Amino acid sequence: MTIGIALPCYAMKHKGAEFLDFSFQKISEQTYRNLFVSISDHCSDNRIEDVARHWADRIEIRYQRKTYNRENASDNMNVAMKNCEGADYIKLLFQDDFLYDEYAIENTVKVIEANPEAKWFTSACQHSDESGLNFTREFHPAWNDKIVEGVNTISSPSVITLKNDDSLQYFDLNLFWLMDTDLYHRYHEKYGEPVIINEVTIANRLWGSQATNTLSDERKNNEHEYIKQKYCLPNRKSYA
Repeated sequence: MTIGIALPCYAMKHKGAEFLDFSFQKISEQTYRNLFVSISDHCSDNRIEDVARHWADRIEIRYQRKTYNRENASDNMNVAMKNCEGADYIKLLFQDDFLYDEYAIENTVKVIEANPEAKWFTSACQHSDESGLNFTREFHPAWNDKIVEGVNTISSPSVITLKNDDSLQYFDLNLFWLMDTDLYHRYHEKYGEPVIINEVTIANRLWGSQATNTLSDERKNNEHEYIKQKYCLPNRKSYA
């Protein structure tokens, strides 16, 4: 079984290369070795590419420079996913998150092998500080019927692994803040609840310049309005 890790990259307030290097270190330590990393780089400089080159002798890396639509995070992830051709499953991984320990992919594969018909999987996660060395809060995912409204009890896309076949779905290019819960809703509508991996496989890094921390109330309201129209939902409270 081949696992493709879809890892979209950008400058990330000048932290992008540092975070990517840290993530590659974690990937290089995995006990499960039948994997590769697909990078979609929408930086305007070469720092991400330089990090990828540095690790290329230890990790199979598929690098792609994304020169269009650079500000669209959903599109950046979609490009990384599409470059996972040949992988049996695609592990999503945001640039500021990282694999929790050396068994992260092995534990994921064990659950996949026990559930070969499942289309999507989600795992428990930890939360770390900016350094990635100190952990603060363990989180276990659960489904709820308000996920489509942004009540996210699953966590970031970094906890998700998707079967790479005709069932594969991509992120909605109109969304950023609700890109994850929209995808989860669509998978649930077609394939039911995700298979839950009880082991922690991902660390979500908490830091001040996370993109979702900088979103305006107007942007959040606009995305909620878009979701309401997309799925014919009732009116909800404004964030303004």
